[in-house]
Amino acid sequence: MKKFTRNIALFVALLTAALALVSCGGYDFYQDWVEVGATIDTDNVFKALTADEVKEKRDNNETFALIVASSTDSNAVSAITKIQEQADYVGFDKEIFFISSKDVYNASRDAQKEFRDKVGISDFRSQSSSNPLFVLIAFNNGSIIGDTSKSNYSGFDGFLSMEEDSKEINYELLAHYLFTFDNLYN
Repeated sequence: MKKFTRNIALFVALLTAALALVSCGGYDFYQDWVEVGATIDTDNVFKALTADEVKEKRDNNETFALIVASSTDSNAVSAITKIQEQADYVGFDKEIFFISSKDVYNASRDAQKEFRDKVGISDFRSQSSSNPLFVLIAFNNGSIIGDTSKSNYSGFDGFLSMEEDSKEINYELLAHYLFTFDNLYN
C-alpha cells in the first residue's frame, strides 16, 4: 500500500510540474490586453513575436504588419480594439504581428538600440501625442512602407484624423486600408 501511495504522490507531483511548465509558456497577448479592457476574442488577429523573429521576417523579405505597443496605455488598448473590430468587419483571417514593448521602455539605451535595429523602426514610441505607446509598421518585402514612429508618419500620413492640424492616426481607417486595399495581405 505504501508503494501505491508513493506512486500516486509521484504522479500528482509530475502532473503539477507539467501543468506549471505549460502555463509559463511566455507572453499571452489575449490575457494581457483583455485584463486592461481591450475588446477582443480569444481567436483574434494578433500574434506575438520577439524582436529576433521580426528581424528574421525582414531578412526573409516578408510582407506583414507589426504593432509595437504596451497594454499599460489606455489609448493603445483602444487602438487594439479598433483594429480587431475592423478585422472582424472585413473578415480578415490573417495575422498582425505584435511585440509588447513594456520591457523595452525601461531597458538600457544599448538594449533599446538593439531592439530598434532588429525591428527596423526609428523609435518604439509613436509621434502621436495621444498614443505615444502604440507604433504600427508595415513591411513590404522586408522594407518599411509605413511607420507611425516617424514624425511624418512615413507612408501613413494619409490616415491622420480629419480634425484640423491633427497629428493623430485614425487606426480604424488605417486598419481597414491594410486589410482590404493594400497589397500587404492580398
